[in-house]
Parts: sequence; structure tokens; C-alpha cells
Amino acid sequence: MEIKQMLIRDIHGRECLKQWRAYYTDLVSENRYRWVKERHCPVYFEGEYVFIYDADRKVVWESRRKIGDMELMGDLVEDVKGIYMGYAPERMPWFQIGMEAARRFRMYKQDEKREEEERLEREMRRKVEAELTKTPSFVHTSHRGQEWLDMGLEIEDGKPLWLSLWHEKEICILFADSNIGKSIYALQIAFEISKSEKVLYFDYEMSYKDFQRRYTGSNGERYPIPDKFIRCEPNRKIFLNPNVEELIINDMEKLIEEEGAKVVVIDNLTFISKNSQSSTAVSVLMYQLKLLQEKYGLSILLLAHTPKRNMRKPITQNDLAGSKKLFNFVDSGFAIGQSMTDVNLQYVKQLKTRSGRIEYGAENVILMERTFSDNRLHFETIGYDDERKHLKESKEEEQKRMLKEVLKLEKLGMSQREMAKILKTSKSNIQRIQKRQSPSSTLRI
Repeated sequence: MEIKQMLIRDIHGRECLKQWRAYYTDLVSENRYRWVKERHCPVYFEGEYVFIYDADRKVVWESRRKIGDMELMGDLVEDVKGIYMGYAPERMPWFQIGMEAARRFRMYKQDEKREEEERLEREMRRKVEAELTKTPSFVHTSHRGQEWLDMGLEIEDGKPLWLSLWHEKEICILFADSNIGKSIYALQIAFEISKSEKVLYFDYEMSYKDFQRRYTGSNGERYPIPDKFIRCEPNRKIFLNPNVEELIINDMEKLIEEEGAKVVVIDNLTFISKNSQSSTAVSVLMYQLKLLQEKYGLSILLLAHTPKRNMRKPITQNDLAGSKKLFNFVDSGFAIGQSMTDVNLQYVKQLKTRSGRIEYGAENVILMERTFSDNRLHFETIGYDDERKHLKESKEEEQKRMLKEVLKLEKLGMSQREMAKILKTSKSNIQRIQKRQSPSSTLRI
């Protein structure tokens, strides 16, 4: 329905929206304005938008609707009116009609948004695939084995950027559970690298106030962040844009060109991918990052989450949130785990490398303690250990340990309630443990 069909002129010659309450049920139900009592309400047009007036002849700016949306609502209102055939206009339940029309409108817009997102994803995929499938001037290059070695020796090996975990010109992934300290460790790495070369840190997690608190002491003294460290914070409104990934990648490229940076940290994957659980969406994103990496010779560190994992089992690449396909795209990867022996201890485990051997695997994880000193929040390495020592006990091991503790406390004459309090468990659990001491129990210490 065209907007002019929805309008009528009142005795004063003003354009009015017919049966206006059907189009503004949300505002009417809030009772925050003094509305006109007539069935038709004066309207105000500005560009492609339409507004209504209140009873005091003031424009209700909150009533802004696109003319195209109003025309769609007009069609929906007409459809819903058909349910009330035979009603006189003045007896029509316009509020109920408006509520149903609004419900249908939301469903229509959701479908429209989903279709637009799918269209943009298809378009993005086509662009990436077109770039990747350009016919090269040759298909194969052939040389003798020794010649390949000679050619390889002419290219300098990528130097380590951070221990043996991340090398130059690699896409590396760091993942961990929430609140383990991914960002703390990633910033620590970025600060160290930026002592010698420029680092672009794209921070989608923290606000600049959070950043300031982490690197300012209680006396107001600041941690001396190297000048070559450049933090980039997004305009949060872009995340409402259905084309957000393309906006982000394009702006990243612009900043990389402007700054001439070769090292990039992205914190984190969740914010730059609308659907990090989708294999297709992750593939498209990684292709885009790979194109950037090859075009500018970048070293990229990408942060990601793990879903809730079994703390009794070692960390593997399967703990990476979203598609396991993601791990196939990266050159190297490592994770941060929480030690079950001490809440203040975390460990780093190396999971993938294409630049040599795994140095910090399951038998030699880097043990770290989170601390605030020298006006900064950071990790201090306190040694190396076997990952198995920092996993949660198996149920059988936990039962054996608890039984030992209960037996010790029994000898001290403690009651079940006292034991439960000391061992931080329930009284009924203490009873179950004591029952296992019976000759019929198979559990022994």
C-alpha cells in the first residue's frame, strides 16, 4: 500500500495517518505521551521518514518510521483487518490489529535480514573464491630436488616472534577458556615484539578504560608501553551491520597499509565472524586473512575461545571453539589451560608448529602465574611441568584422596559435620566415603 493511501486530510488541511494506533501500538502501550484522541493523527515527513504528532502538536521523534516500512505495515494491517469483517471502523479493535500486524512485520524483517545476510555471505564467498581460483600463468613448476633446496636456502627462515610458539609470516592461533588470561598474555607478547617492530593490536574485547586499568599502578604510575605498539578499538555500531566482516577486513587492510605494520594481533575471532560455529563462515574468514597475510607478508596472532571442556583431559586442538577446520588453516597454535592445583597458576601448551618440533608439548608445558607488578597485569613464567599434574583428578583418584583425608580426620575425633566443613563437601558425602571403608567395599587406599 502506498503511503498516500494511508493518509487523509483533516478539517484544518493537515495530512493525517488513518487509524494511526494500529501502526504505533508499541508507543501507545507505554503511555509516555499525551496522544490525540481522534482516529487519525497528524503526521510530519522528513526525507524518507514519517513521524506523528502528540496532542500538544509536538513531533514525537521516537515515532520515526521509514516510509517503506510504513507502507509494508499498511499492507499487513489490511490483511489483519480481514479477520474482523463486518465491524464498523469505529468499533474495530485497532490495538489488537496493530499488535498482530507488528508481529507479522517483525517476522518479515527477520526473514529479510536473514536473506540479506545469506546474500552477503554468498557474495563474499564468491569474491574470495574468485581471487583464489584466478587462473595462474603456470600450473606446475618443476626442478630437481637439489635445486629446490638451493632455492629454499635463498629465503631466510622466519625468526621466532615469541619463543618457538609463533614465527614470522605465520598465522598463529591462541585459544583458552574465558577469564583464563588470553588477552593478558597476547598483550604481553605484543608489548615485547613492539620493542623492536610495529604491532597492530585489534582489540574487540576491552574498552580503553579496561586497558588503562591493566597498565596503571595504584599510584597512577603507568607501565611504559613501547611506541611501536598500536591498539585499534572498533566503533561498536559496526556490529549491527550485516556486512561487518567485510567492513572489518577492509579497514584492517587500510590500517596495515597506513602504518606499514608486519605484525597483527586480533582479539578475538568471535567479534570478527558473525558465525564462528559455521565451517563455511570460518573458511571464508580465514581465506581473507590468508590473502592479507600473503599480500603484506604479515605475522598474525588470532585469539579464540574454547567451549566448556573436561578439565580431567589434556588440551587438544579439538577444544577450539567452532569449526575444527579452523586449525587446518593456521601455521601454528597454542593454548592456555587452568591448573587444577592452584587457582593462580596457568600453563601454556604448544599444539601445532610448521617451523620445527613441538617444544612445549604435554610433557613440558610452560607454567605461569598471573600477577600485577611493575604497573602491569602480566604472567610470570615459574617453570615447566607435565600437563597431567595440572589436570583435575579422575573420579577414582579423587575418591582415594578424600578417603585418606577422612581417615586422618576420624583419628582426630572429628564429627561428620566438622569433616565436611574442612574438606568443603557435604555431610552426606562424608557418610558415603565412610561407608566405603566397610570390608565389602572394593575401594582401597
